[in-house]
Amino acid sequence: MILNADDYLMHDALEVTLALFASYPEVALMGARAIHFDSDRFDSDRELEAAPKTIRAYAGANGLSLVVHEPADVRTYRT
Repeated sequence: MILNADDYLMHDALEVTLALFASYPEVALMGARAIHFDSDRFDSDRELEAAPKTIRAYAGANGLSLVVHEPADVRTYRT
């Protein structure tokens, strides 16, 4: 897992990651999405403090899923 100084590791990150690897045994590497907080706003610390601290809180009613890409797909990546 790679984390930078401004990253926040959700409380259930390892549990969720291990469960996804178990559900998708063909996957060897996972990426993630970011949840951005407005650092220019005066109350950004309060916004972060009030935000849910688990991945599952953001997953919604359908739960978590992966978009699986094959190694050959990398040739088509543009962003």
